[in-house]
Amino acid sequence: MGVKGIFVQVMNVKFSSTAKDPLYKLTVIDPTLESHEAYTCNFFVQDNNAPEPTVGDIVLLRDALVRKFEGRPQISKNGRTGVSLYNKCRNYFKSEFFVSHAEDDEIYAAFESWSQARYNMMNGFVEKSSPMLARGRAIITTDQIETCQAKYFNYVGMIVGFFDQKSGPRRREIKLTDYTKNPRPIPRLPDMADDGTIGNITNDMTLLCTLYERHADYGPFRFGDYVFLNNCARNTKNQMQLEIRISNNNDTKDYVKKLDIGDPRLQPLLKRRKEYEDSLHRSASQIAETATNFMRSRVIDLPRQISIDQLLQKEEQGIEHIRVTFESQRPSEMKSWLKNYCMRCKKTSVPTVAEEPDPCNVCNSLMKPVYRAMFKVKDESGSELVVLASDEEADKLFKDLPAQRLKSNPGLWGDFKKYICYTQEDSDGQKPYFGLGVKKFYNNNSYYQDGWMYKIVNTEFILEDGSQ
Repeated sequence: MGVKGIFVQVMNVKFSSTAKDPLYKLTVIDPTLESHEAYTCNFFVQDNNAPEPTVGDIVLLRDALVRKFEGRPQISKNGRTGVSLYNKCRNYFKSEFFVSHAEDDEIYAAFESWSQARYNMMNGFVEKSSPMLARGRAIITTDQIETCQAKYFNYVGMIVGFFDQKSGPRRREIKLTDYTKNPRPIPRLPDMADDGTIGNITNDMTLLCTLYERHADYGPFRFGDYVFLNNCARNTKNQMQLEIRISNNNDTKDYVKKLDIGDPRLQPLLKRRKEYEDSLHRSASQIAETATNFMRSRVIDLPRQISIDQLLQKEEQGIEHIRVTFESQRPSEMKSWLKNYCMRCKKTSVPTVAEEPDPCNVCNSLMKPVYRAMFKVKDESGSELVVLASDEEADKLFKDLPAQRLKSNPGLWGDFKKYICYTQEDSDGQKPYFGLGVKKFYNNNSYYQDGWMYKIVNTEFILEDGSQ
């Protein structure tokens, strides 16, 4: 099997001139091995100008061959393999055909930190639990899990969702991203407005992890926390989506750890995050200030605006003011937003066309006409959020056409459609921005999924197209 790039550290060097080509047999290590393990690298010499590898060197091999020999991994360098040698924190040799990658220096820095931590541990300078030392298993990314042959692996990710503990068995689900793509993410429900986007993290960038038994006690978590997950495995109970789990560890070791921003294990993720966010960045100077909006919003008693990311990071319930564009809505058919709602048995039904309220077919109580819709909104940084519009607050939002008027007179749906059309473009064909009051709350009922949810409150749409 050929590999695009692999870092190893030389622990022993033997030279052989009896083979057809001169050969260094190197004993090498990397962070995926236990402290007592090592494997062989056959370093064939095709470049007479290449220096002799020495103990302690860190070697980057590009397009090397990896295979098993007598049941153990073996690396072979041949004429097509690019070589870069590092020693004493500097790169001192690159072969003629070696192709540098942008991330090489960053990965080398992380590898060097691991190497120094290993040296300190082996010489008794630090505890074996040093956070610099990720021993025993490889850290793999979301997009590598499906093809990974190892039963267990380590994972570094950012928390983008976390849920209450459940029983039978005891467990807690957390949702993560490492800014790579999940080939089989959790699907979205058909009546949800969003496509799974959380802030600027799209659904295909998320990975669900279930923490079982004592691991479910880890936390508390908050949006944006960076975590190291030790001894993960694929969740084989779900063959349709790609998920991971941590379970069945009988020791007392911590298998979920929050990472500081300077931790070497975190640096590749931070680099991917920066590249992703740079690609989404939209400068406020690009927003046309000369356009005419046919509708504006009025937010009541919420003067200070915050970003969607700041709202996601808040750990408590509350009401905040955000400035956003409207990206999509669900259900897509607006007439299905109108529902009857029974305050007693919490059931909904399709309303009849009538001035009078309809009776509930379960408890016979009179039902109230309400709107139930969801919108995906986006702020200037590119972060997205799903917000609900429902009940009295939705009547306030669409204040000229509350739910009762549409129940009584379906002919008003044509006028109601203006609200949605005017969220989509202004006179210059651009998406206009609107201020919204948004209430953050934790939901644990059966109508929507468990977890933090967001609802439009204290907001009115005001039409300015001359129709009023």
